[in-house]
Amino acid sequence: MLWEPTKDPDRYVRLTVKEIDCLTFEAQVENASMIFLGNETLMPKPVFEFTPKGGRRLNLVQSKAIQFVPSALVERRVLLEGRMAIMRKSDYQLDAIPWEPIVEWFRSVSQSFKDTIGHKGAILIQNTTLGTVKEWHQVMVSQDAVNWRRTGGLLKQFPRGEVEFDVKLSRPG
Repeated sequence: MLWEPTKDPDRYVRLTVKEIDCLTFEAQVENASMIFLGNETLMPKPVFEFTPKGGRRLNLVQSKAIQFVPSALVERRVLLEGRMAIMRKSDYQLDAIPWEPIVEWFRSVSQSFKDTIGHKGAILIQNTTLGTVKEWHQVMVSQDAVNWRRTGGLLKQFPRGEVEFDVKLSRPG
């Protein structure tokens, strides 16, 4: 199940697969589209907490959710990284929540993403300020990101950041 924050910070809506197709992934800033993946066997509905200003936000630990920030296109020239995350083991331990089922589910979802959209031979690379090349083997690169880079599009972590990434292909497709 998927939960998406609405313009009202106190509300999250449950998304269906059809609604996901309608989401826009063009943004002015990073984190513009944030979705939370929930697993009904781990937690049937999201758990909220109050913010210092009196609003509510999703409690990622109590909800046993995965935060998913899809890649976003900025100014039609920069593709920002997407990411998926759960909290640290110690965060779950503070609330006496078993971490193992959450991390198993997270790894399963991550592997599904890699199998479905990942380019098996793509390695993200970064030219460092020291003149070396850093290879990010743990980062999954989609076929669409490979195609974007091939056509001259930029790959970045932050819209205004100086660091740009490239893709090295160790094998086709």
